[in-house]
Amino acid sequence: MGQLANLSPSTKDSLWDLTFKIAAALRSLVTGGGSGSSGGAVSNATSKSTAQENARLVVAGASGLRCFDICIYNNKATDQWVQVFDSASAAAEGAVPSLVLFAPAQFQASFSWPTGRPFTAGIYVCNSSTDVTKTIGSADCLFDINYRG
Repeated sequence: MGQLANLSPSTKDSLWDLTFKIAAALRSLVTGGGSGSSGGAVSNATSKSTAQENARLVVAGASGLRCFDICIYNNKATDQWVQVFDSASAAAEGAVPSLVLFAPAQFQASFSWPTGRPFTAGIYVCNSSTDVTKTIGSADCLFDINYRG
């Protein structure tokens, strides 16, 4: 529990930042503070939007790729879906995603996999006006994805 006690939240931390600090501390507890059975520090990377967007290629062609957290902010006035593809490049329109996440209107949603969700080719995320096939939407989302690979 020492990891959770050492979070050191600041009044300058946003809810977004605190969510990731807590998720990282919980992940460290679940994995024994390391990456797999070898122990040691988990070396994760983050792919963050710097402006509103409709898609993001998070990482391509990494060995042992795992996604730990996806945080989404939907700035649109209507609900939409965020689709996650196991792909090293942008998925084609009409493609079927590996994972579909609901993104309510003007709402932040966060999804976590403490031990990581495995991907083989890469991680590509996009918003979509349809749930089970890609129909790219407008640039009105912020993505924050924590992964290792």
